[in-house]
Amino acid sequence: MRRILVLFFALSVRGWSQLAQQPAQPPIVIRMEMPPTNPWTHLVELVVPGIIGAGLALLGGWLTNKNNAAANAANRQHASDVEKLKDDIAAEARSRDNRWAFRKEIYVNVITASTDLLAVLNEKAGLHRIRMSGQLLAQDAAALLANQEESNHAKLADAASRFIVYAKSLAVGDCG
Repeated sequence: MRRILVLFFALSVRGWSQLAQQPAQPPIVIRMEMPPTNPWTHLVELVVPGIIGAGLALLGGWLTNKNNAAANAANRQHASDVEKLKDDIAAEARSRDNRWAFRKEIYVNVITASTDLLAVLNEKAGLHRIRMSGQLLAQDAAALLANQEESNHAKLADAASRFIVYAKSLAVGDCG
């Protein structure tokens, strides 16, 4: 039994040490009233941010246009440079083609002149063989042979002069 009494005593002492609960106080209500505002102040509060925003938009547009103008100028310059380069390359190709056409013409003329020269020389050799063989006994035939030799001599001079002209242009390098 003593134990029970000690237990009750310990519990009661513990209960005495606690404070009693106080009733809750109602909240304090404070009424705040704002001073009346001027309608112009309210208008300024709305208009000033709009003006600042519009100004920033205009500044951004101006800076963008300035940047675009510089970029456009650079693009035009680059396009001009590219076109000039293309023209130079095309002119060089045309020049190369023209040189080849001229060179081809010179080669054709040299070959033609040498072929004509060989034909005239071959004809002259044939006339010379006829004269040396003594086959022509008639006077008319001798006159005909002399006329052919004279004609052959003119052809030979013409063919030789053309060959010399074209051969010189090849040797000098006029053909590019």
